[in-house]
Amino acid sequence: MTNLSINLLGTFQVILNNNPITTFTTKKSQALLAYLAVEHDRLHSRQFLAGLLWPTSSEHKANQNLRSVLSNLRRTVGSKMITPPAVMITRRTARFDFKSARQIDVFMLEQLFEECQQSNSTNLNTWKQIISLYRGDFLAGFSFGNSVEFEEWILLKQNYYRDKVLEVFNWLSDYYEDKEQYKETLHYAYQKLNLDPWQEEAHRQVMSSLARCGQRNAALNHYQEYCITLAEELNTAPSAKTIVLYQQIERGEWIDKRNRQVSKLIGFEHLPNLKHHNLPTQLTLFIGRTEEQAIVAEYLRNDACRLVTISGMGGIGKTRLAVQVGEQFLSAFKDGVYFIPLASIRSADLLTTAIGNVLLINFMGQRLPQDQLLDFLRSKNILLILDNFEHLMDSVDLLMSMLRTSPNLKLLVTSRERLNLRAEWLLQIEGLLYPLPNASLNSLMSASAVRLFVQCARQVKTKFALTIETGSYIVRLCQLLEGLPLGIELAAAQISMNNSKPALSYHAASAQHDDVALLRTIIHNVETNIDHLATDWHDMPARHLSIRAVFESSWELLSDIEQTVLAQISIFRGGFYQSAAVAITNATPNILTALVHKSLLRQTTGKRYEIHELLRQFAKEKRTPHLTQSVRQRHTSYYLLFVSERQTKLNGKIPQTATAEIRTDLDNIRQAWHWAIKLAYVDLLGKSCHALSQFYDLRGLFNEGITVFATGIDHVRSILGQTSKVFKNLSCLNHESFVPPGKEETILAQLLVAQAHLFSKQGSHDKAITIAQESVQLAEANQNVETMTLGYLEWGWALQQQGKYDIAQAKLEQALELARTVKRKRLEAESLRGLATSAMRQNKYTIAKKQYEQSLAIYRHVGDIQGEGQVLNGLGTLADYQGEYTQVTTYYHQALQIYHKIGDRHGEGRVLSNLGVLADRHTDYANARKYYEHALHIFQDIGDLQGQANVLGNLGRTADDLGNYISALKYTEQALHIQREVGSQYQESVALANLALHAHHLDDNSQAKAFSEQALQIAHQIGGRDIEGYALLFLGHAYFGLENFDSATQVYQESLAIWHELLMLQLVTETLASLAYIYFVQRDFIKAKKTIEPILIHLENHTLDGSEEPFRIYLICYRILKVNNDDRAKTILEQAHLLLHAKADKIRDDELRSSFLKNVHVNHEIDIAWHIHHHETPSP
Repeated sequence: MTNLSINLLGTFQVILNNNPITTFTTKKSQALLAYLAVEHDRLHSRQFLAGLLWPTSSEHKANQNLRSVLSNLRRTVGSKMITPPAVMITRRTARFDFKSARQIDVFMLEQLFEECQQSNSTNLNTWKQIISLYRGDFLAGFSFGNSVEFEEWILLKQNYYRDKVLEVFNWLSDYYEDKEQYKETLHYAYQKLNLDPWQEEAHRQVMSSLARCGQRNAALNHYQEYCITLAEELNTAPSAKTIVLYQQIERGEWIDKRNRQVSKLIGFEHLPNLKHHNLPTQLTLFIGRTEEQAIVAEYLRNDACRLVTISGMGGIGKTRLAVQVGEQFLSAFKDGVYFIPLASIRSADLLTTAIGNVLLINFMGQRLPQDQLLDFLRSKNILLILDNFEHLMDSVDLLMSMLRTSPNLKLLVTSRERLNLRAEWLLQIEGLLYPLPNASLNSLMSASAVRLFVQCARQVKTKFALTIETGSYIVRLCQLLEGLPLGIELAAAQISMNNSKPALSYHAASAQHDDVALLRTIIHNVETNIDHLATDWHDMPARHLSIRAVFESSWELLSDIEQTVLAQISIFRGGFYQSAAVAITNATPNILTALVHKSLLRQTTGKRYEIHELLRQFAKEKRTPHLTQSVRQRHTSYYLLFVSERQTKLNGKIPQTATAEIRTDLDNIRQAWHWAIKLAYVDLLGKSCHALSQFYDLRGLFNEGITVFATGIDHVRSILGQTSKVFKNLSCLNHESFVPPGKEETILAQLLVAQAHLFSKQGSHDKAITIAQESVQLAEANQNVETMTLGYLEWGWALQQQGKYDIAQAKLEQALELARTVKRKRLEAESLRGLATSAMRQNKYTIAKKQYEQSLAIYRHVGDIQGEGQVLNGLGTLADYQGEYTQVTTYYHQALQIYHKIGDRHGEGRVLSNLGVLADRHTDYANARKYYEHALHIFQDIGDLQGQANVLGNLGRTADDLGNYISALKYTEQALHIQREVGSQYQESVALANLALHAHHLDDNSQAKAFSEQALQIAHQIGGRDIEGYALLFLGHAYFGLENFDSATQVYQESLAIWHELLMLQLVTETLASLAYIYFVQRDFIKAKKTIEPILIHLENHTLDGSEEPFRIYLICYRILKVNNDDRAKTILEQAHLLLHAKADKIRDDELRSSFLKNVHVNHEIDIAWHIHHHETPSP
């Protein structure tokens, strides 16, 4: 039997009969062999393996790559080299055949490790064998950026084997440390740090081993370097245990592991003893708070500062921060640093005694204990840390007396409430920092809130792993807890709920799945009930055993009125202004200030107040049913009227002010809308819906707005006893028994038209039309002319977007007439803008220009800046259609400036898309792509389907212009799918016509024919003459490619008639060139030349800008003239070559320029023809 060895730890190596195999063709071959060897216990389908290693390739390409790799494995370790083969390959599967004679280093390592675990004695030789096998990380240097799943598999295995070897290094270093062989201990401690530079125990072993080897300075330097690295990389500091070890080495002391007695290092007996302190030893690593530590330390070093207060809500980490800072100042105070816990002190009278007990003062005689305390402190250079002072506010006078009589005394106080003393230097601390959602692994690892969670989770579940997936849930949890350290610790403790699997059965992938499921459960628990955040730890103060206990202790310190106000404040979502609190909760500014001082509210920039979400849940439970009902009523009325009052601003010159105000309180407004439905406040729904719809429009929050209005519509329908439309048709209005609908139906009409507006903006035109129809019927039945006008407007706009111009025009004209009847100038302007856009789409440019200008004048008169921007955008598109290119940019940039100013993301996206089209036309493809991608991002973000489809279509055209026809096809197919989804027939026909052109360029003329015919059919239905012309032109190209010249001639002639009708001369020339080329290939050269004569005359004074493929026209003319021996052939070729390279020179990106010249067939043909004519060889 052949002897095969595979080494996967460190450098990949395969050895067959003592000879290394070097015939692997690619890294993927080696990777596949490694995967099959490690996962040898099962069959692997070819389909799975292809997807694993080539996930971004097409199925065909991935399978082709796999066949090549498997063929390589057959020649190296398969049936062609080894008997029996190491890799068994069939038509459908592959498997590694693991035989005892075949040695794989990772399995040898696991076997040795298991022997060590099962043995009760020291296995020094076996440990060292394991170390010798570990030549580096598993598959070190293997990286395939396009195969995420395979990369994750490698990473999991690397961590798995690294953890095992780390455990062996731990055994070895501990073994030699027990034997007092410190050089060997140092060697293996350094090996541990090579594998895991953040293992703090290893750093301590390095420090203690260096010190015991007589290298005290090296030990101290190692600590300093470690501190710098921690601060720079993880924004944290060493644990208390490491700090204590550093101080012992600095003083020449160390703790013997066996007898735990203090000994002296040789040569350092003269060092001073430990400074006096009673700081509690911290048993966990201190995480984060680097900036806060620095601030408190700076305060304490400042001679002007004698009293520092660390303030914040319960569980925020005040005590831990104070102790951490105190440890840094042990050598700064001659008489020591003392920690004085005050949580159990129930009265101010006992404060003196509590301080005296810690300082070992024997209060004697008749003198007051306070006087004796002051005498004791008078000459002391000392730092006192007074912890949990909030319930002892009556004792602040004692603190001031202490500071006055003891000039070298400093006080560091922790309190949920600030002391309100002039001498106080205050630090208000908030939650730990956490990253944004979708953060990278590096960002997760550097966020203090995440690090705290992971540290606590690993205390109860050793194998808990921080990954991108678990990290996203940890971030969500940290957001819910707002970085509250106690909350994070209590939540992380729940990880132990599923910590029942034995270590030997650990599987990383399944463990991660368990962790994710558990994190989801924890998040759900925290969202629904704060009582889930509790523990039964024996070493935790009772007040910190649950979040509820923390909040109850703060609640008990409030006055009755403060409790009532805080309970009502829990009604707010996302913060609130003072004016809202006064109106809704009857709070006064003084009460709000008191709650801020007690760390129960926080005041943010902009004079808003916020309450921690967990505290909000707690305070909510304190409301009585009666109080809840009354505060909900006031909250609902306040915020929906707040929205309604911003209608004028939204329609004015500074709508961004109103949108900013609404956006700031959007959480409260959402809640108010919900309660308005619960409370049946129908009037408020009607009053606020139009302003809210306009806000959603400006911010591009179409999906949310549609959903919000749906809840209101459903509620009003339920009141009316309706489950479908109120009216099937208008005939019922004339029935003699008809009773005019009431107020609810008027409000329903308003809600419907608000929702129709957002459906239309989103591109869901069919839904917009249905809803707008119903709103018109309801409004007309109730004689509500303004709502009826809005309904006709939305109806007309949606029809126009579908390309149904005649019907759209009728609806928009009805809207215009009604707007003028009721003298609603803004609605008049909106109607005119809709009519202008419809006229432009029908190539009625003069009418469109007039109506746009009328609309613009009205918008400017009434001060509607958003409407002004919309008209300017329309005028830019109109100028583009008419070829007035100098005006296009001016209009677009004016519109974009307005949209930026007012925050209209939908409008911004539309203009960016239009600027992309303009950049395309000027061959600025790189910027065109940037404009499109920016616009696409906006449209995807706001859920604008129509906008997404339009941009994808534009990206398809850009790709086509550059000869990237497959990309063009993909972009345009995506656009077509969305256009069909939103029901825009005009844009659907555009997408189909473009697909026909892409398919023709790919020489798939059967498909091009099918696309053209579909586009033609829709164009006929909607009366889109321009699209009909394009569809016929591209259908002609398809017939030409299929060599059906008769049919091609017929449809080209039909297309030509349309271009003459629409006066689109550039497309006349393009179609004539196409007809001429048919005659050319049919060898009727004279007729071909006669057909292009009008083009040649046109070229004497004009360019071909505006035609679909101008260089195709040049190439056809050149070939026809050349075959007819016409001297003008040379002129046309020179002109074409000059224009082609002038255009190419404008393309600044080398890759795009090359694609334009080489991948576009006609461009390349012009280059070749020019070089042949000049007897030059074209560049490859």
